[in-house]
Amino acid sequence: MMKALKRLLTSSVAIALMSNINIAFAANDAALAVGSSQGDVTVSIDKGDTVAITGLTDITFAAWTAGDGNVRRDINFCSHSSTSAYQITAAGGNAAPSGDFYMEGGTGTSLEYSVYWADAVAPATDQLLDNTPLITQAGAVAVDCGGVNNSTLEVRVNAAGGFGLTNANVGSYTDLLTLTIEPE
Repeated sequence: MMKALKRLLTSSVAIALMSNINIAFAANDAALAVGSSQGDVTVSIDKGDTVAITGLTDITFAAWTAGDGNVRRDINFCSHSSTSAYQITAAGGNAAPSGDFYMEGGTGTSLEYSVYWADAVAPATDQLLDNTPLITQAGAVAVDCGGVNNSTLEVRVNAAGGFGLTNANVGSYTDLLTLTIEPE
């Protein structure tokens, strides 16, 4: 009886493997026997896709005075995706519903800034809008990018405009920009 059951189970597994059908197994206790007893357990694991952003640094601009013009600053770091493809989303702590980013501070005024992205160490040309994913980006499969940066984030602050540096009140302005990476 046990041999017939074993043969049936082996045949079922072989058929399932050939036909790509998933069969769920459950643990089976062994019956009390003299000499030997056999039970079985299913062993399984799920491996998910992984992503990581490492090597980020804060972006701090030098003090700005009238006549300095627009300012921009970029940072380079590692973007990892085990699938090598990902999407990136930037979310500002003070963002407006329009998708713009704002730093708060001064004496009750806001200072608008723009965020740009490149999935390489290169000039950032893809503009990010608040909470809007930028899809089809390429990342390193190695978790640490092999020790080489592969992404660029650039922040730009204009001098002119309604929420530009020229019209901002004196003071310090800040925002917390959160980057979220997801595998594709």
